[in-house]
Amino acid sequence: MVRSITRESLRGSDGEAPAEIRAVVDGLLRPSPIPWRQVLRQFVATAGRTGRTATWMREHRRFGHDTPGIRKRKRLNLLVGVDVSDSTNIVAVREAFAAELMQVARGRDAAITVLYANSRIQHIESFKGSAGVVQRYDGGGFTDLRPVFDYARTMHPLPAAVIYLTDGIGPAPEQMEFPTLWVLTVEGGKPVPWGLELRLDV
Repeated sequence: MVRSITRESLRGSDGEAPAEIRAVVDGLLRPSPIPWRQVLRQFVATAGRTGRTATWMREHRRFGHDTPGIRKRKRLNLLVGVDVSDSTNIVAVREAFAAELMQVARGRDAAITVLYANSRIQHIESFKGSAGVVQRYDGGGFTDLRPVFDYARTMHPLPAAVIYLTDGIGPAPEQMEFPTLWVLTVEGGKPVPWGLELRLDV
């Protein structure tokens, strides 16, 4: 409401504002920053609801042993792509993202595969729970976003979701069956209509 009133007042004055309050006006018109850590955790929590699997080791509550019982899937399989091209070689961004990723892994039973890629996959790391440590990897070159998703289709079990840290500049698949979170740099852009967008500003 305050933003709307400020916008109307500025429009009434033909966009002019005294120099001494211009910074305040600009601050009121600027959208509130999105807490990216909270958004990342909410996305992972939603992806972790991978449903249930049938098992003969447990009796079905309604139909007894004539029907397989239900067991909730507990381990969360995540695929994380990290764009290592020159345009995303920002130490603060990569380290903040890696630190938050480790917090996610420690907070639940997660198996995380990290792909460092530019135009192709340069390096692969896998870790589970709190045992892993995300390493920095510098690659350079130009970006092709497709190899990470091609790799996702070959994984067993398939990932519950894909999280991709990138500037979004490069070819990407036209559609994707995996829930995807694009973690974009401040000046980056979402490369395709599908997936959720998060702008990482540190």
